[in-house]
Amino acid sequence: MSAAGQSYAWSVPDDPSATALIKITDTADAGVNDVSDAVFTLLATPSITVTAPTGGESWTGGTTENITWTYANVDNVKIEYSVDNGDTWTEIATVSAAGQSYAWSVPYEPSPEALVKITDTSNPGNTAESDIFTITIGGLWGDADDDDTVNVVDALKIATYDVDPEYPSLQSIMVFITHRGDVNASDVVDITDALICASYELDPDNPNLPPRVGNSVDTVEKIASYPLSSPGKYAIPEMQVYNNKHNEYIVTPIIKTNNPDILIGAASVSITWNPDNFRYVGTESKNDKLIINDKNAESGEIRMGRIEVIGENPFVFPAIHFTPTDENVTDFFSLEIKNTTMAGTFEQLTFENGSNTRIKTINRVPAGFTLNQNIPNPFNPSTTIQYSVSRPTHIKLVLYSIHGQKIKTLVDRFDEPGVYNVIWDATNDSGITVATGVYIYQLLTGDTQIQKQMLLLR
Repeated sequence: MSAAGQSYAWSVPDDPSATALIKITDTADAGVNDVSDAVFTLLATPSITVTAPTGGESWTGGTTENITWTYANVDNVKIEYSVDNGDTWTEIATVSAAGQSYAWSVPYEPSPEALVKITDTSNPGNTAESDIFTITIGGLWGDADDDDTVNVVDALKIATYDVDPEYPSLQSIMVFITHRGDVNASDVVDITDALICASYELDPDNPNLPPRVGNSVDTVEKIASYPLSSPGKYAIPEMQVYNNKHNEYIVTPIIKTNNPDILIGAASVSITWNPDNFRYVGTESKNDKLIINDKNAESGEIRMGRIEVIGENPFVFPAIHFTPTDENVTDFFSLEIKNTTMAGTFEQLTFENGSNTRIKTINRVPAGFTLNQNIPNPFNPSTTIQYSVSRPTHIKLVLYSIHGQKIKTLVDRFDEPGVYNVIWDATNDSGITVATGVYIYQLLTGDTQIQKQMLLLR
């Protein structure tokens, strides 16, 4: 280059040295030259390389793993991680680059697309990322509270999640519930999984238990062949609704099956009503096998879940109390089965003739016990007697002569709330036709007695 320029823009090489010199020589006379007065230092280009994780590792949440790196010409570094392949980053720490290692408490954030990034704090453009690695949740399938055991406590928390996923005390363990709770590999965490966990504590050798429960999350994968439902075995929703002496409506949700030998071990239901007509008062009992979510009661819905490891049929939930806001209510209560699971085998019961049969609606409930006038009256040869029952009870409907002699027992049974019609064909208990005359018919319950007269004309 021409000496007249007296300056040169030098691209400093990436060749670190503590004894560097500059020499300038006349190209026409090599003897004419000059060397810089003293040595100077050439620094390496600032750089960072992540050496762990390198990609492909599987690190478990809750454990400690070392993040390591090499560096050049960097003082301090910021360490971050991502669980969404770099879309978002969370800071871990800022440390001296010279340490070249950081003991990281791996978070409980399961991800197949985890990354670590290390950045020069004084030069954000100087950064390095690991290749993709995996963060797993670890622990045992069914261990919802991370105490290394699977028991009825886990079952209760999983059942609560099914009924009320926003329950406050669950939030700190939500990651364990959602990533360890699916013990039957159905891709849903629900009350069936809760029943399995409770059964596992009592009988871990039960051959019907799915292979996941109680085993390591990292070693037991989904078993697609595990039976999740049993065709031909149906759950049937029922409700008992009656009006008590305090003018409360008592609603008892019940689940039955099409086979009395089937025992139900767990179920969750939703009960809905018109909140303009009824005000929710509460339930009759609460215990460690029952979960209630009544947060939406003012809007006309509560959810209930219940576990009974040994099983029941029918499967009865505690009664729910309501007070009517209108004496002339015409729409009542609806019960929907969300989930029903057999005890012992953990098969989920289906619903006959389509999903609509999971819902039971009660549209009319008598306000009390009534006995109506027979129709027709006078009559020959038969007449119909109608009576109503406002709560489950034993009913007797008996006929007497005008002189008090018993003629015939028409009804002697346990009746659910409802309206009933009984036909009398003018015969006595022996089947013999009775004579023309006035007869008394009497309705008897535990605390009610109503009677009326009728006239038979031959």
